[in-house]
Amino acid sequence: MTDANKMVEMYPQNYYGYMLRGFIYSEKRNYQAAILDYTKAIEIIKKVKDKDKTQFNDNNAWLHLYRGKAYMQLDECENAINDYNVCITEHLERIYPEVYILRGGTYAQMGDKENAKKDLVKFKELTVHKG
Repeated sequence: MTDANKMVEMYPQNYYGYMLRGFIYSEKRNYQAAILDYTKAIEIIKKVKDKDKTQFNDNNAWLHLYRGKAYMQLDECENAINDYNVCITEHLERIYPEVYILRGGTYAQMGDKENAKKDLVKFKELTVHKG
């Protein structure tokens, strides 16, 4: 944690320190603090993307995934769904199709069986060719 705190202190406009510290908070089950750090990292990446439209950073999608998982630990299903939607919009499912399992599970927890089933079917479609 000390190294992550130092990184944030030394480079407050670099998303990586916040992302790293968010991981550590998640491991320690301090999900509220993790969400704050993931949110800060997302904001930093967005500022860079807004300044230079040619910049691409797939860590934005990953950060939404991690934040979505943290939201689920706090039973904040709507926020988790919103983050998983960003992952899918940014095509994270191409390399991590499990995002559909996560979103489908969240829908199921909310009682939305129809969308849960759609996501499980989509996951199966994406993974059937992998092995």
